[in-house]
Amino acid sequence: MRACIKISIMLIIAMSLMLSSAFAKSYEEIKALFDNQQYDEVIKETTRVLSKDKGGDKTAELYYLRGLSYDLLGKIDWAIEDYNKAVNIYPGFGEAYVALGQLLIETNELNAAENAFNSALELIEEEPISLTSMGYIRLIQNRVKEARDFLSRAIATKDAPSQAYANLGYIEYTEGNLDDAQDHLETAITKNPEDYTAMFTLGLVYMLKNDFMQASDCLKKVVENNPEDLEAHLAIAKSYEQLGLKEAAINHLNEALKLSPNNNNISNWLNRLKEE
Repeated sequence: MRACIKISIMLIIAMSLMLSSAFAKSYEEIKALFDNQQYDEVIKETTRVLSKDKGGDKTAELYYLRGLSYDLLGKIDWAIEDYNKAVNIYPGFGEAYVALGQLLIETNELNAAENAFNSALELIEEEPISLTSMGYIRLIQNRVKEARDFLSRAIATKDAPSQAYANLGYIEYTEGNLDDAQDHLETAITKNPEDYTAMFTLGLVYMLKNDFMQASDCLKKVVENNPEDLEAHLAIAKSYEQLGLKEAAINHLNEALKLSPNNNNISNWLNRLKEE
C-alpha cells in the first residue's frame, strides 16, 4: 500500500513538473508568435492557455500579449479589456498602463487615459510615451504651459516618439517661435516621414518665413497623401502664387472649390488669378 501511495505521489509530482514545463514552453512559443507578428495565433494560443487556468505567474503577461495583439488588429475594446486585466493582476505593470492609456486617448476617455499615464510614470521614471501623451492631453485641454513641460521632458529623455517633437513644434508655431518650431517639426518628420500633420505645420512655418519653395514642397506631400485636405490646397495655392506659379495656384484653388463649392473667398481668389 505504501509503495502504491509513494508511486502515486511521484506520478503527481512528475505530472506537475511536466505541466509547469509545458506552460513555460507555451509562453515562450506565444511570445515568439507575437515577435513574428502572428497576432491571430497569439490570441488563439493565449486564450487556450488562459482558459485552462495555466497562466501562473505569467498570467498578466499573457493578457498583455493578447491585448497588444488585439490592439494591433484594431480590436480596441478587447485590447482595453485585456490591458485592464493585466494591471489588475499585476499593478506594477508599467508597460501595460502605457498601452492602456494610448487606447483610452483613441476612445476619447481622457480622464482614464491620464490616470493610466500617471500610474505608468510612477512605475517608470520619465517614461517618454507617457510624457508625450500627457503633453497631448494638456494641449487639447488648452493647458499649453503644462503641455510644453510634458513634451520638453519627453524630448529630454532622448527616446521621445515623433509626436513629442510634432506637438512641441506646433506650440512653438502658434506662439511665433518659428526657428524652434522648424527644428522640432523637422525632427518629427525625420523620425516619422508619414506624419503629414507635422508636414502641414512645417509648410505653414516656411510660409511665415517667406520660404515659399520649401513650403510648397512640404504642402505638396500633404496634398498627395490626402487630396481632400482643403486647408493644404489653400496653403499650397498661396505658396505657388507667391512664387509666381499662377497656373499651379489656380489648379489647387479649383480643387479647393470642389471641396467647398459655396466658399466665396475661394471663388473670388480664383477669379482674381484668372483675370490677372
